Amino acid sequence: MFQIKNLKLENFRLHKSFFLETNNNIICVTGRNGAGKTSILEAISFFSKQTGFKKAKFEDIPYKKSSENCFIQADIEHKNKLFVSKIIFEKKNDKFQKKLFIENKKILDLKEYFNNTGFLWLTPSMDNIMYLGKSERRRFLDKIFSEFDNSYKENLKNINKLLDERLILLKENKEDKWIEILEKKICDLLWKIYLVRRDIILDLNQILKNKVKKYSDVIILLKNKYENFDYKDNNKFLDFYLKKIFSKREIDKILYKNSVSPNLDEFYFINNSTKSDSEQSSTGEQKKILSSLVLSFVYYFELKGLDLLILLDELPSHFDSKNLSIFLEEIANLKFQIWITGTDKKSFQSIENKAFFVNLD
Repeated sequence: MFQIKNLKLENFRLHKSFFLETNNNIICVTGRNGAGKTSILEAISFFSKQTGFKKAKFEDIPYKKSSENCFIQADIEHKNKLFVSKIIFEKKNDKFQKKLFIENKKILDLKEYFNNTGFLWLTPSMDNIMYLGKSERRRFLDKIFSEFDNSYKENLKNINKLLDERLILLKENKEDKWIEILEKKICDLLWKIYLVRRDIILDLNQILKNKVKKYSDVIILLKNKYENFDYKDNNKFLDFYLKKIFSKREIDKILYKNSVSPNLDEFYFINNSTKSDSEQSSTGEQKKILSSLVLSFVYYFELKGLDLLILLDELPSHFDSKNLSIFLEEIANLKFQIWITGTDKKSFQSIENKAFFVNLD
């Protein structure tokens, strides 16, 4: 199990100094708006493979833009070992840099210590995913897929780099053999990316049907205008997409845009009861769809035997009181550590006997 045993913040966001020690699986942080609840969850999110759930500029993180040391420190238990982990935001040449340390040893990436561990968060700003269009939905799911599959994020990064190189070669009228080599690499990576997306969505839809349907009847729909064959057949896939990417060279050169890329996949979140997409749903239904997806992601981690740390910021803003209780009761039975924030302790009465409460007022 991946569990934060204590957390210390110095000059981080709204906290000049903060320390919390807990052995609980569920930690509820309450307090008025502006008390620093979200800052605590954001600090924890920096221990993930992402860049913190606010994607903030490092220079905006220090308390009142102080020039003093700004750091996050946590004792993290993982696979029955305790790791003293520290993240320092250090100013150098008028810019802030993030440095990672385990047991006072500087490292480049935390995943070498915390492998098979994912982070999952739900924040008020994520409600936008439900109606901002296909590119936002794809980015949202890509982040989730990268938590499930260690090579996925790297494959996305590499294919985008190769796609950029392809456009340059087309524009410069380079020899076909170089473009052909590049396109082969692109299609190889495309197959790996498509495989992960389709396999995980297949599992997620089973989870949504079998475990989440009683809460909300939702499915994830994947559409691709070119796909009409078994995606697991590598030979058919490569044969089709190599011909397709070759046929698009001239138009891609003119438009300076890749016709074949991971962006061909389009994702839709469908309310099965009304057969409507999240974009056409009411605000309340959109929030319910989003929370249902989050539940399915959590159950997927459990299914695969992976460790997970869950951050739920201002959780009551996503629910009415009835559905909040249902959601809390679902996650309270999981063997993952969960950090939750909200303005009022009364919102969390259904898990009062299972949670450790911290009030910042």
